Amino acid sequence: MPKKSTILFAFIIFPLVIGLACRFTSRTDPTATPRPVVETAEEVAALPTGTPTPEPIEQIEEIEAEEETEEVLTPGFGVVEGMDKSMWVQEDSYVYVAFLFENESSDMLYEDVMFSISLFDESDKLLYDEYLTTPWLFPEQTVGMFSSVWLEVDMSPVAKVTATFSYQEATAPGEMVNPFTSESIVYWPGDGYAMVTGKIVNNQDTTYTDLLVYAVCYDNAGEIVGGGFTYVDFIHLNDFMGFTMYVDTIGEVASVEVFPLLSYSTRFIDKTDFLSEISILDYYFYPNEWGYFIGGFIARNETETVLSDSLVYITFYDDQENVTATATAYIDLFLPGDTIGISPWVTTPPQDAQTTLLVFFSR
Repeated sequence: MPKKSTILFAFIIFPLVIGLACRFTSRTDPTATPRPVVETAEEVAALPTGTPTPEPIEQIEEIEAEEETEEVLTPGFGVVEGMDKSMWVQEDSYVYVAFLFENESSDMLYEDVMFSISLFDESDKLLYDEYLTTPWLFPEQTVGMFSSVWLEVDMSPVAKVTATFSYQEATAPGEMVNPFTSESIVYWPGDGYAMVTGKIVNNQDTTYTDLLVYAVCYDNAGEIVGGGFTYVDFIHLNDFMGFTMYVDTIGEVASVEVFPLLSYSTRFIDKTDFLSEISILDYYFYPNEWGYFIGGFIARNETETVLSDSLVYITFYDDQENVTATATAYIDLFLPGDTIGISPWVTTPPQDAQTTLLVFFSR
């Protein structure tokens, strides 16, 4: 597992201890001090001289505006037919669906797995269908799925939601096992914008890219009350990667379960040397008055070759090493020995989160 190096420094807005750990993987694959604002004189047009001649005012007949009425769909709630543990809820035009599915077999690997979700009205008319897919469902693996659906306001309210499970082939797993677990999962209620953050752990000697991450939220009784999903760009071999996601909930959340999955875009990288290609020379991030992080970093290509499709991923943490934000920077072409500065967009931290640490990863 690559070593991490830590650099401590103080934010300008408030003192924060920040650690820097750089890791790199290769696709034969940031922080500038903010510039001061320079005020420029604005050109002012000259006012006309003399006494203006008033123009006659045309009388306009007032027309009473018609009052607009907003169409809303009837709210609904229920379970997903075909799944043992599930929930769906309709709020106006939005329908949220969450369910769990378990591969109960200890010696069966399902390939090309698809979950089909269908929404119906009271007359059993199909309103919407969607397909959630993953290349493999490993033995004794439980997956949680979540979907957010928007319906036209002139459509009938949802009365029933169904889900089916299908696959192309079932084989013996051999040496294939589920490579992922999760840890440090935190639910942040916020003020109307609930979030879930945490870490996805890769327990294999292979680096994986382009993962799907679903979250399912439970109340004190263990019933599903919401969920969400996001993407993770990559996870190094025998390492972890932080994530953040927004979640939709319909009740008090007592716990959250996270389900990382391989996607059809996932690539497998067996390279183990991730430290020699890109270096982070300097960086600086600070929170603005609204709590959003602004800043950037300076990176250098340490190789003698052109790096293409490089990616730098930054994870922000609080004092308890809970993830608070993430940022991703893409570099299309990185010339040999070249140095570049990048100011990536950083996800909004949860309300009341106190960020003190950030870690850089790259591939």
